[in-house]
Amino acid sequence: MGSYLLAILLGSFLMINSKINSREIVFCPEFLEEIKCHFPLSGTLKQEPDGFTYVDLDDRYIHELIQHLPCEGFSKPPYFGPGLIGAHITVIMPEEWTTFQKIEECGTEVSFSLKECEVVHPAREDISEIFLITIEAPFLGNLRAKYGLPPPLFDFHISLGYKPGV
Repeated sequence: MGSYLLAILLGSFLMINSKINSREIVFCPEFLEEIKCHFPLSGTLKQEPDGFTYVDLDDRYIHELIQHLPCEGFSKPPYFGPGLIGAHITVIMPEEWTTFQKIEECGTEVSFSLKECEVVHPAREDISEIFLITIEAPFLGNLRAKYGLPPPLFDFHISLGYKPGV
């Protein structure tokens, strides 16, 4: 599977895929506090030619935090390299974007707050677990509504690590 496709699938499956075997909240107040103190709680809204729309984040979210996750055994998501988007928050998946117009808000700085840490077990063979942080960003929900899209099935989030399936 191509790196771009795997990155999109891994980081974005919660937006449109309701098939999750289980999800668990990870109690991690110190971890979240460290992020609040040392990482920007904002990013820039961007859109790819295929309609994939996301908040571009500082790549340190993954490069630095993967080493300090409160759970062990997670690897960096495959978001990095030529042509890949890096750390991000998915807003609109290509499958949802049927108008193919450019979102006029692209370039806007989007602020968010951290909610909680979760480990999600998707109903997929290629990924067994994903460690993520759910976020609160009213702007993103309003943006989806403005362009005629329903609220996402799950919270907006930052995927920090994953474990491949067996």
